[in-house]
Amino acid sequence: MALLGLIVTGCSSSHAAAGSHHAGTTTPTAAQVSASGSSTTSGAGFPALVVAAMAEFNPVAAGAQAPHTLPQVSGYLTAETSGLGGQDNVTLIATATPVPVDSPSLSSSSAGREVASFSTTPTASAANAQSQMAQARGQAIASCGGPSHPVTLSGGVAATTCPTLDGAAIDWSDGAWAVQVLTLDGTTPSTAEADTLAARLAGDGLPTSDGGGIVTAVVPGNPSAGSSDTAALEWAKGADVYQVRSSDDPTSALAVAAAMRPYPG
Repeated sequence: MALLGLIVTGCSSSHAAAGSHHAGTTTPTAAQVSASGSSTTSGAGFPALVVAAMAEFNPVAAGAQAPHTLPQVSGYLTAETSGLGGQDNVTLIATATPVPVDSPSLSSSSAGREVASFSTTPTASAANAQSQMAQARGQAIASCGGPSHPVTLSGGVAATTCPTLDGAAIDWSDGAWAVQVLTLDGTTPSTAEADTLAARLAGDGLPTSDGGGIVTAVVPGNPSAGSSDTAALEWAKGADVYQVRSSDDPTSALAVAAAMRPYPG
């Protein structure tokens, strides 16, 4: 089983980004990542693939962020963009052959594997962004439905475990960030996944935020709860709210979140 989990479900989903689909571009293969993980950079030190994807937003949101490094993949890395409801979203997709950004072929479920997505959602003010984050915490973090018990994770991280209506959960804090690993429809806490997450967070670090953020992980507790772990991170900075998530590659989601920087710099 993969490392972690995304906010709502533990199931594997399509790589297509939600929202409107942009026309295919003629992004050259130099804007894509090779099997070795190397990339061509341009602009303010961002990978050329990121530059090509962000160019699809006209204009780029004033508070936009994007990863200044990309995770390694087997094959090639391309992207699909969407801008539904004011949210600028980029989904990174690993493919067997070079594919242009926003190619219509990416709408096919067999086109490639979702690596991670990142998005910026502008709000009217910093207060609105914090209000949105408070709502996200209430929706994403499952509440205990029984007694909590202490558990020590990798690196000596102090956590607690408890039953919830959705399954067994492990909760802890990383600075001002709230972290939860939920075993969806399962009664046994996913201690091994929580250990791995704690170690990854200690190594990769978390994005700069105002007042922390949330890291949620969902591990299917049985086959009916899904086929893979998923992961999501959400935080606010100023009047903007940011998300990074993956339904197929949680490790890459953590790496993308740690690499997020103001775009174009």
